[in-house]
Amino acid sequence: MQFEEVLSVSGIFKILEILIMFITVLLHRFGDYGLYLFFGTTSVKMAPGDPGMDVENLGNGALMTGILVSSSLLASYILDGRYHIQRLFLETFWNCLICALLMGTGVETLRNWASYDAPDDYTRDFGAGIALGSLCILGSIIYFCDFVFAWVTRNRLKREPY
Repeated sequence: MQFEEVLSVSGIFKILEILIMFITVLLHRFGDYGLYLFFGTTSVKMAPGDPGMDVENLGNGALMTGILVSSSLLASYILDGRYHIQRLFLETFWNCLICALLMGTGVETLRNWASYDAPDDYTRDFGAGIALGSLCILGSIIYFCDFVFAWVTRNRLKREPY
């Protein structure tokens, strides 16, 4: 086991990704004073067929995918070593995919919450809704930086003999 890989640049990216995704999940679940704070609507409930249901599904899928993939990759770094994992294309693929999913979720969430003409009873959620979208975009930026770093590392490893 190679625990020192946790403190590598890639390991730190994975820890940051897991933390941002976990905080975003908690905000999504408890952000409305203990109730759900939705990606796709500013109201307190969603029903099947609501216009924001696609954004809600995208957000939930992006967060869970981010947590599971980043945790698995971090565990793989420890078990097999970072260079064995980064020789494959999967890390760059997952980083790129999750970056796109989070950027889409963040933009749509911010668009939804920023364009909301809030009556008095929903103004308390406005800051949390903006924070939810902003955390998604921050996560997307971190995944993009990790994507670039993993891409460069993979190309360097492909040129070097094993």
